Amino acid sequence: MKNAQQLLYIIKDILDFNLIRKDSLKLLLAPVKIRDIASELVENFRTQKFFRKLDIISEIDDDVPEFVVTDRERLKRIIWHLMTNAIKYT
Repeated sequence: MKNAQQLLYIIKDILDFNLIRKDSLKLLLAPVKIRDIASELVENFRTQKFFRKLDIISEIDDDVPEFVVTDRERLKRIIWHLMTNAIKYT
């Protein structure tokens, strides 16, 4: 993921926080494949120069359903934050 995308995620998080405070956050719920999001993020991390030396893999338990109904972009940002923190603090 490019630096611009990372900055965009941070800006969207701040905007979402403000919407939550105003109680006006609207979610775009739709069926989403968690495995697709995880694969996409892993590939994005692998292409970044800083992370190229790391072996980044995605393991999702078989008990996780193929589809979940959620807001795709927000779930993607949550997983991105979790991955970023996991890498930073490992």
